Amino acid sequence: MRRICISLLLVITVGACCFAQSPQSDSLYAKGVEMYEREQYAEALKYFEKSKVLDEAELDSLSSRRGYSADWMASCYYRLETRPMP
Repeated sequence: MRRICISLLLVITVGACCFAQSPQSDSLYAKGVEMYEREQYAEALKYFEKSKVLDEAELDSLSSRRGYSADWMASCYYRLETRPMP
């Protein structure tokens, strides 16, 4: 039983490392979300673009995290096009 628990823990740890983004990418992504929530969509796009480039370079193509920045970018572009003018 102990061997199974240790093996399971090892698999989970290795799996988590394979799908984790870099601290820099995570920071850029969080800043993009912050700008988005402030309705500063053009500024948010800059952060999401940088995060996307890092994720594409560092993450496996099967990682679901890899597409998160692109999804937020699409939403920014949508908001910029349809945002009411003051």
